[in-house]
Amino acid sequence: MLTGITPVKSLLTIIIKSGKKGGFVGLHEGQLIVSSMTTTEPKENYAYSRVEISAMLGGNIRSFLPHKDGRVVAGCFSREWGPHAPREILVGETSGVQQAAEMLCGQKEPIPVFLQELKGWVYVGMYRVGHWTQDPTVLDAYAKEGHREDHLSRVMFMICN
Repeated sequence: MLTGITPVKSLLTIIIKSGKKGGFVGLHEGQLIVSSMTTTEPKENYAYSRVEISAMLGGNIRSFLPHKDGRVVAGCFSREWGPHAPREILVGETSGVQQAAEMLCGQKEPIPVFLQELKGWVYVGMYRVGHWTQDPTVLDAYAKEGHREDHLSRVMFMICN
């Protein structure tokens, strides 16, 4: 849903929500992005860019669990990092990833979930954490099955609402 792309020199990523027209302007990886998107709720099976997801729901454009004001606002998962996403989410060990996963595990309300596909990030529904584990034996088994070379800190088992 991009309506214009203009190269710019800055490598910073910013998002500026426009006032009256409802669209947004984003600066992402050196390109200025102008969108006519005005929705605040994703449409099932529709592909979005990470900039559009951020403008719609909040949070940053790189995190797999973008969050805002202490709440996870979306899940952006790739089957490359977890073959059974979005039902099973494999969480790595970096501190930001662990903090976001812990935040989501403490939330009761579901979040919109997007899966990475060739056409973009496809909205697949609303999910919440049913349960999770940090059992080392389980983590090792999931890491092997998912062909993960990093260590996992937890596996979250998601429920579709």
